[in-house]
Amino acid sequence: MAGAGDGAVAATRRVIRYRGDEVDERDDVIAGETPFTIFLNGNELVTLQATPDHLDELAVGFLRAEGFIASMADVADLELDPRTGTAEVTIPGLPDFAPKFHGRRVITPGCAGALSLIDLARLKPFAAEADQVFLSRRRLEAMLGCLSAAPLFRLTGGTHSALLAWPEAEGESHLVLREDIGRHNAVDKVVGRLTLDGIPLGGRILATSGRVAADLVKKAVGLGLAIIVSRSAPTSLAVELAERMRLTLVGFARGDRLNVYSGHERLRGGWSDGEAGR
Repeated sequence: MAGAGDGAVAATRRVIRYRGDEVDERDDVIAGETPFTIFLNGNELVTLQATPDHLDELAVGFLRAEGFIASMADVADLELDPRTGTAEVTIPGLPDFAPKFHGRRVITPGCAGALSLIDLARLKPFAAEADQVFLSRRRLEAMLGCLSAAPLFRLTGGTHSALLAWPEAEGESHLVLREDIGRHNAVDKVVGRLTLDGIPLGGRILATSGRVAADLVKKAVGLGLAIIVSRSAPTSLAVELAERMRLTLVGFARGDRLNVYSGHERLRGGWSDGEAGR
């Protein structure tokens, strides 16, 4: 396994700024973007438009989230080349995907993967034991504080953030954050980090700065994540799917305000009756 692929995550450009009747020229910092291509067993699988850091995590997280691997035990080799923006991944025992995914596939920052091996019809709703995972007020405050402090967003205003939080019993310090120009990339990076470290995903809480569409709910269910918290809005299909899968979906989580769209029963610890979602 070679390299983490840290690159130019931001660049400085000269801009002309207008503020009312005032015009001036100054330097501005903008988020970096680069194509990142994943080759699987010698075949080009996908090109992601991404922030050029933590590319090993992005490759692993993408493969994990799309159902190609369940853990690093499935990966025989991962070779990263930051210079060319490529990752060569070897997964023994997979069929040849070249006929199915023929041609160049580019996923832009606002889009989800279209290469998933996860069949929505085969996903099972979370069972009752998933209710042992809960979201307390203290945990939510820690997560929102971490999202708000995302350094690249504060520098550029041009990235999404995602984090995975441990159950509260495991300690307040267990928050893993990643940023990217793409909301799905940010999620895949944090999933990749835990996968590389051999940490189970089940029982974690996913928080994101971006909107929650049905594709993200599908991804979370496939990964065993029973709670999604977003600072933004969900879509109607995301709410319908979350209800069907018994996933807790929280949107517009900002400060002491939030809307609970499904799975209200997992909000425990510090919430008064009926308080969430006002």
